[in-house]
Amino acid sequence: MPLAKVRILYGRAKYILRDEGAFYFIRLVFSRLLKSLLSYEYLYYYEKELKEQDKVEFVPKIPNVTLEIIRTAEQYNELAIRGYHFESMVSKELINKGGIALCTFVQRELACINWIATNEESKKYIDPIPFNVDFQNGEACSGGSRTFEQYRGQGLYGYSVSALFRFLREEGKTVDKFTASVNNVAVTNTIAKFNPKIMKLEYRTFFFHSHIKITPTIYTAP
Repeated sequence: MPLAKVRILYGRAKYILRDEGAFYFIRLVFSRLLKSLLSYEYLYYYEKELKEQDKVEFVPKIPNVTLEIIRTAEQYNELAIRGYHFESMVSKELINKGGIALCTFVQRELACINWIATNEESKKYIDPIPFNVDFQNGEACSGGSRTFEQYRGQGLYGYSVSALFRFLREEGKTVDKFTASVNNVAVTNTIAKFNPKIMKLEYRTFFFHSHIKITPTIYTAP
């Protein structure tokens, strides 16, 4: 395994251990290993058109919220110098590979993160499910979203996703492609408010070989 990939995975492991604890981390490791060998799951697959401004608006329920977009190592270092706390949870290696981190802070503490892949290399880490993204013709892929436990239920995910779509639109992107677990009701309900095209993605793996099948669906909020 390349050293850069080890560093990216190690960085993610550190904040999962810190935020969720050792038991959750061990269970996650075994779950990921099992999925690489044999798995069958359903996800929601989204295509969000970015031509028009979104009518929905999310306002955080807590004060002192700021959004910072990190797309270069220089921006990463500058934020750290300014006293923002995020380095153990945001991978500089992934940024160097083309990932863009949208970081929502509460009083300079990282509260929520969303990632954007700008090429195939960064997509491998942000969303490895093998759906097609035409990066050369204005398409983008987002993923790797996480709201840290003490900040959940405060409207930060919706606020962050709204900022992500606005950023992509300003960058001239035409569509954002991403996935979400069908079991994550808070996330899927929030995404549905942005009126994306929603499909069902069937994802199978068998001894490191993967296959996907995408079919239309109608989303009904639980």
